[in-house]
Amino acid sequence: MRTVILKVGGSLFDLRDLGSRLVRVLWLVDAEQKLLFPGGGATADLVRDWHARFVLSEEQSHWLAIEALDLNGQLLAKLLPDASWTINQAMLQEQSKRGRTSVLIPSRFLQWPEQDSQLDSPPHVWDVTSDTLAAWTAIRWPADELVLLKSAPCPVGRTATEAVQAGLVDRYFPGYAGRIARVSWCCLRDDDPRVVPWLEHGVCVNSRPP
Repeated sequence: MRTVILKVGGSLFDLRDLGSRLVRVLWLVDAEQKLLFPGGGATADLVRDWHARFVLSEEQSHWLAIEALDLNGQLLAKLLPDASWTINQAMLQEQSKRGRTSVLIPSRFLQWPEQDSQLDSPPHVWDVTSDTLAAWTAIRWPADELVLLKSAPCPVGRTATEAVQAGLVDRYFPGYAGRIARVSWCCLRDDDPRVVPWLEHGVCVNSRPP
């Protein structure tokens, strides 16, 4: 079955109608299995403040920030009708059969695979954001497509590296994007949000705005 991971950008959590916008986008995505990956935003920024204030190590702050993603995911589960948490493929498949919306618990999924030294997991540093974590999850799951739900328009015609330079994704993202069959983009703040193909195996698939 076709599986798509939709990463909900942390900057979107100030939208009062976030739930209804997500429902609209979920209808646009052609896949039997759809999994929401929560971003960090202001919740992760609180951990950044703790990191500086209490002089925490990057390792300590990394896992606190992952748990901040969990909290945002809990919010998504409350905003969406018939939403359920999931941590693995079996749970996603069962929830999809029942027509339920699935929201990943990032901390539960991200911790155990890192025990395998062959997985090339992202470093535990602040330069790694939820964009890269979602990309790594798409590889590890595996998913057929990663959709980045953002506040900014799709960087049509720009490579992943150019998107880094524009401040749209973090600097580790390109190294993982090239290992995903398709990365698409959706500006969820648009009045009529659309899912726009962006990269296929790291290569731009669009040269003009839709």
